[in-house]
Amino acid sequence: MMLELMLSEASLFRRFKAINQLLKEFDIQLKNKKLIGDEKQIRFFYYQFFSQSYPNEELITRLNAPAINNLIRVIEKQLQTTFSQAERWKVGLWLGIMEARFDYRGSQQHEASYHLLKSLENEAMFQILRNILGRYLSRFAVSWSDYETVYFYLFLLAEGLIGPSEEGLSQKSLFFREIEALNEELLQAIGDSERKSAETSVELGVFLTSVTIQALYIHGGIIAFAEFQPQSVANESLIVVAQQAIEQLEKNVNQSFSLEKKQHLTNELLLIRQWIQVKQEKAFTVGILLTQSRLRSGFLRRFLIKELAGYPNIHFDGTKEKDYDLLIVDHSEISEGYRYKKRLILTGGATPFEEERLHQIVDEIRNENLESELEKI
Repeated sequence: MMLELMLSEASLFRRFKAINQLLKEFDIQLKNKKLIGDEKQIRFFYYQFFSQSYPNEELITRLNAPAINNLIRVIEKQLQTTFSQAERWKVGLWLGIMEARFDYRGSQQHEASYHLLKSLENEAMFQILRNILGRYLSRFAVSWSDYETVYFYLFLLAEGLIGPSEEGLSQKSLFFREIEALNEELLQAIGDSERKSAETSVELGVFLTSVTIQALYIHGGIIAFAEFQPQSVANESLIVVAQQAIEQLEKNVNQSFSLEKKQHLTNELLLIRQWIQVKQEKAFTVGILLTQSRLRSGFLRRFLIKELAGYPNIHFDGTKEKDYDLLIVDHSEISEGYRYKKRLILTGGATPFEEERLHQIVDEIRNENLESELEKI
């Protein structure tokens, strides 16, 4: 290896030491050119590493094997779900890593997942996955264990490809009791602990369980691609709330998250809250009343409509009979006789300052509307 990398023994030793320092947060180490540690953490490390840093084109070429594609179709059929093409690539990558790890099955450490296996082994979806993997892995003529099903099940939950089964939730196994309790705490933190709507509860369970599984069972985090800036998802006060919720989650699961992992989970929680808000939100009615020339008024109206286009359920009107969430005017007198929750008086043209004012007041109204809906529930 020293000759191949053209490094001295001391330099190579320093490189390994630096790598192992980085691997600490994953609870694994590199020794004798092998990763050593809990097999579950090794699998998730490899999955994160290849999915975040390996060219998609090469992954697709390597994983486009007929056997894996057939297996994915069987999984979809048995779980009564349909994966998108991107989700198929994710599942294919996990299965490819699983096959590659057979070469190291003599040194794999599964002890840390023993209690998890015992908690899951009687759950219906777990048994379905075990039967599917059993039939598939029989073709390799190698010994395998139920831990393969444990890791695969956790992967599917962590990636949001499946959600907790109704049977699993009703049986209240230790595994799902813990998941449900942590999910409830996250809901309380983002102000939606009373939500019981059947139409979104399944999807919401998938999203929350993904965050909880990542926090509970996946140590470390590789986030190569740029994360959303929190400010693009929520205002400062909501960002602080989400950050505090993730810090509390970190304490509850008795782990220490890296800064990258904290940012990732915080953003996931903010996106969940925004998703809830969109699902609950009624039509947001905006009125635009301008007194300037036809050309200037037309320009300003197009500017305002473009800025508001990214918000869900936005409707524009100009009649006095409407109840407006937001009334935008260029002179205060023109709003006389109109009913509105908030009014924005423009102070200038299409400037960054006006953009900021517009988004700030819309976010305030949407949050107030959401809180009002939650109080009704």
